[in-house]
Amino acid sequence: MSRKRKSSKTAHVLKLLTNSSDNVNPIINDGFKEEVILSRTTSKADSQQNDGAKPVAVNVISELVYEIMPEVLARFNCCTCDICQAEISIKAMDELGAQYIPIINEDSLQHLNHIKDEKRPTVTRKLVSLAFKYRDMTKHI
Repeated sequence: MSRKRKSSKTAHVLKLLTNSSDNVNPIINDGFKEEVILSRTTSKADSQQNDGAKPVAVNVISELVYEIMPEVLARFNCCTCDICQAEISIKAMDELGAQYIPIINEDSLQHLNHIKDEKRPTVTRKLVSLAFKYRDMTKHI
């Protein structure tokens, strides 16, 4: 019994779809490929040029929560698994809200550090109170 070799049906299907005998994919021809290549290179070049000019917004509360939380959880003997950390961080950020600071230059970075120093006690108090609530929960690790 001879084995029949399976062949690709792409050429046949393209012939039926385009009503032509040539086996060129009408969607991916040379012109299309060149356009895609040019669009990818120009978008990368544009994004590299504009990176320095775009301000970046930083959530001060989120930054502080992720800086302080590991120390607080370890100090109060809480579970430090990813699930518990996610729950506590979400709860803390929901209760504290968000405060975004745009970072444009060195002055705005210094302003960010000043705001972080002001908000650090508030975030620490909130994380400590949440650590007391989550302290008695089952440890996942």
